[in-house]
Amino acid sequence: MYIKRLQVNNIRNLKPVDVRFSESVNLIYGLNGSGKTSFLESLSVLSSGKSFRSHLSTPIIARDLKSATVFGEVDIKGATHRVGVEKTIGKGSFIRVDQKTVTNNSVLARMVPMLAIDNQSFELVTGGSKFRRKLLDWLVFHVKHGFHSDWLTFRESLKQRNAQLKTKGISKRELAAWLPQLVSSGEAITEQRIECADFLINTINALFEVEKDFNLTTEFDRGWSIEKSLEEVLNDNLEIDLRYQNTRKGPHRADILFTTDKKKVSEVLSRGQLKSVVCRFYLALCQCFKESFGVAPILLIDDLPSELDQERAQILINQFLSLGSQLFITGVELNYFDSFLKQNKHAKVFHVKHGTISEETFGSESFTA
Repeated sequence: MYIKRLQVNNIRNLKPVDVRFSESVNLIYGLNGSGKTSFLESLSVLSSGKSFRSHLSTPIIARDLKSATVFGEVDIKGATHRVGVEKTIGKGSFIRVDQKTVTNNSVLARMVPMLAIDNQSFELVTGGSKFRRKLLDWLVFHVKHGFHSDWLTFRESLKQRNAQLKTKGISKRELAAWLPQLVSSGEAITEQRIECADFLINTINALFEVEKDFNLTTEFDRGWSIEKSLEEVLNDNLEIDLRYQNTRKGPHRADILFTTDKKKVSEVLSRGQLKSVVCRFYLALCQCFKESFGVAPILLIDDLPSELDQERAQILINQFLSLGSQLFITGVELNYFDSFLKQNKHAKVFHVKHGTISEETFGSESFTA
């Protein structure tokens, strides 16, 4: 599964785009601010209907314009599918797949599975739980088809309960109205998370056995004590929730915890080792996906040279390629990828300058300089 072609109009600072890709590696280079990340955002729109940097339409649409379009051709098991997304300020997204209107972004996400790695991704183990939970849920969404519906129900129930907690003079009886739906959906998504978290953690552990340069323990925290049911903990914490006007415990507090010798990795490991944890986490996500569906997700890697040295970057690229992922990688200088390009003749290179994207060939001056 890979993206064959991309056409873009009115995305940020990009000039109109119409390019065809390699099914393996696509390298995009150019100065900062030239449009490299905007190019990756266009690919993200094709997968989820939104940018990997923001779920809002306005920032991604070119200045002073009201709409933007992204069109792509995607090869799935040898068949070409055509996907189009139009984003309009104030109206959201209009999506068509093979000339049929689609009303749900989740259809795109299942059709074109994609992960994005940028500089914020390398804060995976040092930042808050929201990002780690989001990545776990990406896997659960794909592996467990009932998860998305359960998650939407839980999110709405939680939103309603939190609104009630902020209502002055609310009675406990009124608060209990949303409890059955909150508990049933919360326990459903937790059960699915636990199963996928075990799958993911076992895969991470296997990767560390191959390259065990330090001890790592990875655990799933469901968001409340394992000694109580969700209903019990919500009832027990009701007074605290009323005081803080927020639901303090539950699946929305779930996390993946990384420790080494019973200490947080952020307190012990070097920055290079922390990056190693992040890389293996993403590799494990892709490997779990591949084992579940027989194909690997597409990877967007923004500004790789700023985070990894050439040797480690080449190892990571080759690991993703071994799974069959199509890669889109950006960087400022092309010579950072010289050794990789010499080994991979199927790679394509694109230069971005002032929003204009042009493909370069191996015989061009850029490759011989």
